[in-house]
Amino acid sequence: MGQIASETFIAVKSDGSRITVRFSVSAPELSADSRFWRCAVSLEPLYSNLARIAGDTSMQALTLAVSLGLGLLNDFIAKGGRLEYESGEKYSLSVLGLLPSHRAE
Repeated sequence: MGQIASETFIAVKSDGSRITVRFSVSAPELSADSRFWRCAVSLEPLYSNLARIAGDTSMQALTLAVSLGLGLLNDFIAKGGRLEYESGEKYSLSVLGLLPSHRAE
């Protein structure tokens, strides 16, 4: 299935280089043997070739995929990177409404 949600922003690496990143997730798909669900997540080009995330239910696969993306972005920030809108204004992951207040911004 196709992409169901996406967000685009600028990732500024610790060396100051800037890249446009698209964070997207696909609709969960039931495996061929109907044993589990899979959901694709992408943070191109910051992270390439992320594996599809599997879960017992479609909701679990979807939330795990989004959690992986957020976790990778938090790690990027923790290592000295930052996220911005095209205008240069700070992009906070809290705009997605999914992060506890104690996470890196």
